[in-house]
Amino acid sequence: MVIRDVQTRWNWTYSMIKRALELKEAINFWTLQVDQGAYSELLIKKSEWDELEKLKQLLEVRLCFPKCFTEY
Repeated sequence: MVIRDVQTRWNWTYSMIKRALELKEAINFWTLQVDQGAYSELLIKKSEWDELEKLKQLLEVRLCFPKCFTEY
């Protein structure tokens, strides 16, 4: 299941991006195959998947940041 973003919590953006990347093949299949490609305009380009991967990595650092200070 895809996770929806919540404006007030940036870590939900991370969760949404992470889940989308996990479901990349299914999302691509759905946009191209379901209803004979009726949703092809929603296809995420390779460059967009690459950007999502970069954002995920950036947000992973932010997700770890508060934990780093609570451990000391």
